[in-house]
Amino acid sequence: MDFNQILAIINNARSTSEAASSMVNTNTSVPVPTETTPTSSTTASAPFIIPPTLDISKINPQLIQEVRAEYLASQQKTTAIPVTDEKQSAEPSLDQLLDSLQTVKTVTPELLMALGRMTQETKLIQVLRDCKRRQDAKERDLFNRREEILKKHQKHRDAIFAKELIGAVTPNEIQRFEDGVNEELKHMDIHILQELDKEARRQQQALEMLKVPCFKVTSDASDLKMQSKVLSILQDMINE
Repeated sequence: MDFNQILAIINNARSTSEAASSMVNTNTSVPVPTETTPTSSTTASAPFIIPPTLDISKINPQLIQEVRAEYLASQQKTTAIPVTDEKQSAEPSLDQLLDSLQTVKTVTPELLMALGRMTQETKLIQVLRDCKRRQDAKERDLFNRREEILKKHQKHRDAIFAKELIGAVTPNEIQRFEDGVNEELKHMDIHILQELDKEARRQQQALEMLKVPCFKVTSDASDLKMQSKVLSILQDMINE
């Protein structure tokens, strides 16, 4: 309510008082000039104009205080709600934020904020460490098994070369030996790839359960690229 509205209230109050006075004069048969007595319809329809010689000092101070108190109360009531809504919209829950990022295709500020909050509000760091320990153990096991195959065949190769020096082995026998070594290593390498693929899927499932953005069980190249970016960001956050 601004100053004009305050004056309107005062003017309406005065008009009401004048109308009441007019009714009293009519009942006592005192003639009132019609041209100077405004009717209620004229007062209601005429636009409010601030008199140029209005003396504000004559306004009742109590009335001004009441209007001022009403105005301040209305202002507090209207400004309280937007502040609350703005705070809520600026700080969505972590679940809401993660749900909105499940199909994100690029690194955005919202994605970085979500990952940062996950490192603080969930067990993400512990899950990542468990995945890393399991992967390291699996890779060491597969590497050692392949090395054992190489060492075994190296011993056989040394024995064949010794026989070759004395002419006790033919070139065909040496070729069959080498073909056998290559075939066994080929099967071992396929097994390694399969085991590492299983491990990657386990990691995808573990991170998907936590609702880490971009993570799901997939072999799509673009999805895997985005997952690698997210893991890289998380690794940087953990190392800071």
